[in-house]
Amino acid sequence: ALSFKVGGASRSQLQSSLMKRFLNLQPGARDGLENGHIIAAMTDDVEELVGCGYMMLLKCFDGAGMLLAVAIFQLTAPVVFDKPAKWQILAALLVCPCILMIFMVIRTPYVTKVGVEHKVKHCKLLSWISFIVNNYRIIVDYSATASCVTDCEGQIAAYNGADVSNSQVMLNNTYFSPWLAIISVCTYMWYGGRKIIEDPDGSLTLGMFLANLSVIKTVGDNH
Repeated sequence: ALSFKVGGASRSQLQSSLMKRFLNLQPGARDGLENGHIIAAMTDDVEELVGCGYMMLLKCFDGAGMLLAVAIFQLTAPVVFDKPAKWQILAALLVCPCILMIFMVIRTPYVTKVGVEHKVKHCKLLSWISFIVNNYRIIVDYSATASCVTDCEGQIAAYNGADVSNSQVMLNNTYFSPWLAIISVCTYMWYGGRKIIEDPDGSLTLGMFLANLSVIKTVGDNH
C-alpha cells in the first residue's frame, strides 16, 4: 500500500483543498474559525481520515478474504475427507461478527462522545498556544507571563484528561475482539475435546479439531 503512494497523495489533496477552502471563505466566516481548528484539521484530522479510511479499507479486504477462505475450507473439508459436515464452526463465523456488531452499536455513542471531547480540548490547546506565540511580545510587555502560563497549564490539564479517557476507550475496543477469540477457542477446546473422546465413529478427527481451533482464532484476529 505504501508503494502505491495513495496515502501521501490523499493527504496532500485533502490538505491543499482545506487550505484553498479556508482562503476563499467570506471574511466573517474566516474570522469565526480559531487557529487551533485549522491546524487540527490540516494535520490530525487529515491523517486520521486517510489512516482510518483508505489504509483500514485494505485491511478489511484482507480480513474478508481470509474469512472467505476459512468458509470455503469448512464447506469442502467434510467432502474431501469423507466426514460428516460440522456446522458449529460455520456458526462461529456468524456468531463472532454478530457479537462484535452488537458491541459496536452499544459502544458507538460513548466512543463518539469521548472522541468529540478529545478533539475540542485539543483544538482549544492549539488555539491557546497559537495565541501566545503570535502575541508573546504584548504578553511580555504587559507582564502577563504568569497568568498566561497558568491558563496554559489549565488547557494542558484539560487536554491530558480528555486524551487519557480517549486512549482508555480505544484500548478497550482493541482488546474486545482478541478476548472474544480466546473465549471462543476455550469453549471449542472443551466441546471438541469431549467430542473426540466420546464420539466412537470418529466424525471429528484430531486433525480437524486442531484445524478448527486455528479457524476460530483466525476469525477473532480478523475482526
